[in-house]
Amino acid sequence: MNHQDMRQTILDKFQEMAAVLGYRKVTVDMLAKKCGISKKTVYEHFKDKDEIVACTADAIMTGMREYVYNVLGSVSNPLEKLNMLFDLSFEIAGNIPEVMLFDIKQFHPQIQSEMDDFIEEISNLCIDSLKEGVAMGLFKDINPNLVITFVIGAANAVLNTDCLLKYGIAPEEALTGFRQLILTGLLREE
Repeated sequence: MNHQDMRQTILDKFQEMAAVLGYRKVTVDMLAKKCGISKKTVYEHFKDKDEIVACTADAIMTGMREYVYNVLGSVSNPLEKLNMLFDLSFEIAGNIPEVMLFDIKQFHPQIQSEMDDFIEEISNLCIDSLKEGVAMGLFKDINPNLVITFVIGAANAVLNTDCLLKYGIAPEEALTGFRQLILTGLLREE
């Protein structure tokens, strides 16, 4: 196996294990065993575990960014764009295990900063779509920055595990209801 293929195998196995255990609990010994290689071989391809974590996080964010821009590039209607951004945001949130997010927040501030930048990038795309929708007469003329702040705050409050469990709401039901409330509240009445 060439260098690039081995690096990718190590990253894939690391991401697989981290999704269950979190970044912090996956050791290089465990990773080597999972890959069927020696610990020394892992270190021939990566300087240390921090580099593996950084590469894994970077690959996840790069994939998400490419997906977002590919999808948005195929849509011109602002309402469709917002729907897609909602779908993508919820898909992204649902595909990154909580244990990985916790480890990033606690132990990898640089990666957390990059994730925050990505969230800001998505927010700016939403703001652009909101402005475009207002200009076209599709949406009410509400400050897009206020809308995004509200959406993020409401999502954090409603779409968390404690709230869902407390009120017996299925995640899919919460996502559907949340999107309907936000998007129908933005639409102009005909």
